[in-house]
Amino acid sequence: MPTTAQDFWPIRTDKWFAPVLPVEAKRHDQFVRLGSLTERYLRRHGADGIACVIDPFRGDLFAHALERGLTLPYGQRLPACPRLAARWQSWSAEYATILARHPHIALREVLSEISECYDASSWPYTHEDDLRAWADSGDYEHPPPPGHWGAFHTTPRRLFDKMVALRREARGWWRYDPELEAPVWCPDHA
Repeated sequence: MPTTAQDFWPIRTDKWFAPVLPVEAKRHDQFVRLGSLTERYLRRHGADGIACVIDPFRGDLFAHALERGLTLPYGQRLPACPRLAARWQSWSAEYATILARHPHIALREVLSEISECYDASSWPYTHEDDLRAWADSGDYEHPPPPGHWGAFHTTPRRLFDKMVALRREARGWWRYDPELEAPVWCPDHA
């Protein structure tokens, strides 16, 4: 696991964008540049590594922190940077368009969000098949039984409905690949 922003940006960015390259190469490059600018800003103010605890694809979180400034855990204050905050706001709009163009990527984000509802982890490791079966059933009221992943009931209805709709549109599912250390897209016809 990367421990500094210097390690974090390229690793996380390449893994996230991999399923949409080369189509989104321009946005990938824009995002890498924005990450590098943010990394330099954070390092300059003694906050190297703080990026690892903020999801870079949630630009609104970075925008908020950079717009108002941020108090770091050890009491130091990261000053506001409105120009960088504006770039992150712009990235949030780009992110939304990427998700709209690529339903399989939007599905990955929904699975991650469902996992966050369950145990605050970024991925439902080993529970992908249970979630797929639940999505395929289309029955929110009857999640898989406890023992599979007993907390499906913590999934908000809006996320379930989104998962079902994206599953139908994308026609495939995500599985975590331990060798790649990343989720991998598996089309239904494969």
